Amino acid sequence: MVAIILPDLCRKGWWQGAAGLAAAAAFLAGAAWVPGLMLIALAVAHNATPVGFLAERLKGRARTLAMAWCAAVFVALPAAIAAGAGRVVAQAAGLYVPDYALLPVGVLADHLRVYVPAMWTAEAWAADLFAAAVFMQCMHYVVVVHVLPPLLVSQGERRAHSAVGGWRGLALSFSWRNPCFWVAYAWLISLFLADFTNARYAYGLAAAVHAWIEIPLLLLALPASGAIAVMGNARSSA
Repeated sequence: MVAIILPDLCRKGWWQGAAGLAAAAAFLAGAAWVPGLMLIALAVAHNATPVGFLAERLKGRARTLAMAWCAAVFVALPAAIAAGAGRVVAQAAGLYVPDYALLPVGVLADHLRVYVPAMWTAEAWAADLFAAAVFMQCMHYVVVVHVLPPLLVSQGERRAHSAVGGWRGLALSFSWRNPCFWVAYAWLISLFLADFTNARYAYGLAAAVHAWIEIPLLLLALPASGAIAVMGNARSSA
């Protein structure tokens, strides 16, 4: 998918084309030599893609503040959790029960391989890596569902599409304030309650598709060389 957008990236500028080429080469090399590890790396790394969309959408002080928050949420906190800080805090509070689950899904060790390479799943710190990846995934959805939609669609556009109606208007107004959000949420929860294993497989397929799509979109969001020059001139004149 990255290869498909390479011509567009090259038209934007040489470094955008180089970034796309490097990404495509990395994906091909990983798929050829360490496919399992590559899939896990993509599953974890794609959780940070909303950071790029925030950087593209926001400007000035708002972007600086957002990037500071993202550094804490997507880098510092996951690193601390992976280092065991989350486990230590939970143990101190008497809340560390790694195999507890609301659904009959088995023990934690049965799921570590989703985010932890097979050669590390037996290590004592494998659960910490898993927890860090799950935390990043939760933060990914917080940004995608609650933070990005108001930024990607202006108030005027939202009002216009809501007046028109239809599927596009529904998608643009889809937020936690919309009853449709809770209907969809209840439907997804019911699927997992009815059959967790098959629901997880279906979700995993959809998640894999959206993860693979996000990276080309993030590359396309890279500003053109001319836009960078304009922004630089604006900052210097300010």
